[in-house]
Parts: sequence; structure tokens; C-alpha cells
Amino acid sequence: MTERAGVIILGSNSTRMLAADIPGLTCPVRGRVETRLFLGMDEHQNMADDAIRRAAQSAGQLCSKAREEGAQRIFVLATSAARDARNTADLARAVQEACGCAPWILSGQMEARYAYLGAASAVPGDVGVIDIGGGSTEVVWGTGEDITYAHSFQLGAARLHAQHAIRTPQDIAPALELAADALGAFPQPIPDKWMLVGGTGAALKDIALQLPAASPTPEEFAFDRALVSEQLNHMASLTPEERLRVTGLPPGREHIFPTGLAVLLAVMDTLGIGQGTVTLRNNTDGFLYAYDRGIM
Repeated sequence: MTERAGVIILGSNSTRMLAADIPGLTCPVRGRVETRLFLGMDEHQNMADDAIRRAAQSAGQLCSKAREEGAQRIFVLATSAARDARNTADLARAVQEACGCAPWILSGQMEARYAYLGAASAVPGDVGVIDIGGGSTEVVWGTGEDITYAHSFQLGAARLHAQHAIRTPQDIAPALELAADALGAFPQPIPDKWMLVGGTGAALKDIALQLPAASPTPEEFAFDRALVSEQLNHMASLTPEERLRVTGLPPGREHIFPTGLAVLLAVMDTLGIGQGTVTLRNNTDGFLYAYDRGIM
């Protein structure tokens, strides 16, 4: 019997929605709103009231969209910013009011698992996944549903921006050094195939293909280190206002896109990755995949 299920994930930069038929995750419908939850956190690790309100409103909008698309059961999850914040209970209450259910706060390991299952479970052979979020970056690899290595790093586009914003090309080297220090060393061997999920990869793809906002987009896009480095240097030479005029960069990412690229470049250099594939699939797919298979 077919069930229509939906999931909303409140990330540190954006809130995402996926509704799909179970089994098989067929007839998918996606939604995304830039909410910048992590950048709304103060020095005491409290999320600002307006950031909570913005995130809850976006979750409510996406819950309504999932219901309009026929979702009979909807799950709400939250990631790094909610994990780190001291006032997560305030966010949970606001989301409960907006959606009718409180969010499940994912651990870093669960976030990595769902990113992997979403991006790589259907890819044959050994494959790795990089998920660059606002507050954390997940690096995970395995074969099929079996995960060999998974780790969630306290390193993300918004977190690095807060530590060392990239406003000029001279800011790139210190940002890369901070990112590399946060990553440390990885076990060997690593896979040859790599998938990139998250907003940094989506923006990289859309800019490279010159796709305006809300345009139809390919499910996968191949990229290499040279493209990442080229875009990082280009974005660092622009003001935030000039970045907003770049076709493919969504509003709300004009400040953090350069640091997201720096995180990606640091991961690629630390692991010795020369190329990869941006995929439209992400942790929302991974969660519904796990729900479908009964392996949540």
C-alpha cells in the first residue's frame, strides 16, 4: 500500500522539505527556504527571537506545502544550530505551534547517516558524501547502506563566516587554514567517488550552469577542484551586493557562500579529492529512505 510521507529539516542555513510516495520515494516534491538560523545565534549560544520566528514560519509553510502535496505523515527534524543552542526549547515550542509537532534534534552522526543514505545508497560501489551545512560538515563513506566512516565536524559555512568572514581574496588563506585545522586527519583508504550535498553544492552547480532561482535543475552535476577554487576567488573579489547579482546564487547566501566554498576546498585538499558530483538528493531523501526501509 502506498503512503505519502513528508519530512522538513531545519538546517542552520536553510529549511528543506521533501514529500514522496512510500515505498520507493517516487513522485518527489521539494521545497526550500533560506532561514539563516545559525547566524541568528549570539555569543551565549542563544538563537535570536527573530531567527526562531523565521525558522518556525518557514517550517510551517513547508509543512503546509507537504500536506498540499498529499503527505499523510510529516516528520520535522533539526540539525546543527538546534544541537548547539542553549534555547532549543524555544525553537521546539515555536515549531510545534507552526507544524503541530516538535522537531527531533538530530545528532551529528545521524545527520551524517541521513546525508549518506540520501546521496549515496543507490550509487554502486564505494562512495563518499560531503554535506556542508551552516554549522557543521558531515563526511561519510561506505557501500550501499553500509557505512564505513562517518563524522560530523564543527565546521560549516555560517560557522566559518562567524570565525573569519571572506570579504576579500586576502581572507581566503586564513579561512582555509581554520577549516583544515577543524578537519584534522582522516582514516585511509578513502573512496574514489564523492557526492556533494547541501546549499554550497547547489549554489556552485546553479552558478556554473547560470540557472536563475527556481529554474529546473539537473539532479547531478560534475565539478572539480579547479571550479571550486575559481568560484572562491571570484566570490571573494565581490561585495555581498555584487554577489547577489550573480545568476544562480540564492538570496541569503551572499555572505556565507565563499566560506562554504572554503570548507569544500579544505575537505577536498585534506582528503586528496580532485573531483566530485553535486546531487540534488540530501538528508531529507536519506530520512525518508530510512523510514521506507524501517532502518530509522
